[in-house]
Amino acid sequence: MITEVYIETKKGAAEKHEIRDGQLVLDKKLPSGYKFPVNYGFIRNTISGDGDAYDVILLGPAVRAGQKYKVKLIGLMRMLDEAKEDYKAICVPRGSKLKDVSDLKEKELAKIKYFFEHYKISHTLVMGFSDVKKAERAVKLASLKFRQAKT
Repeated sequence: MITEVYIETKKGAAEKHEIRDGQLVLDKKLPSGYKFPVNYGFIRNTISGDGDAYDVILLGPAVRAGQKYKVKLIGLMRMLDEAKEDYKAICVPRGSKLKDVSDLKEKELAKIKYFFEHYKISHTLVMGFSDVKKAERAVKLASLKFRQAKT
């Protein structure tokens, strides 16, 4: 599934940015020694379990924040943040040969899991990773929730 994402924070950044009132602004500085191991943003026109747009992890080289990218969905990271569902779509650049989260090395998944469980001072738990079919269903449902909320 090819989808369009908006990247708020580029890989390697020591601070998290987000969109507020149409502007890319600093949300928070990460604890000392932490840097985003992935590009991070959201899928537009979706509503996820936490009520925000569906979060996205974009693997690959650092890309420019504040830009839209066409990417390929390959999986899902299932998380609880402060006891609330906070799943993240895992994507790769559109031309990538990767097709499913199972194509990733365990070391890469462990690095992503560690970062998301530790960069915030909150109770965050990564419950695991799901395949591309579950990710596609989740993103389609989030898109449907968005459309229903507009009517």
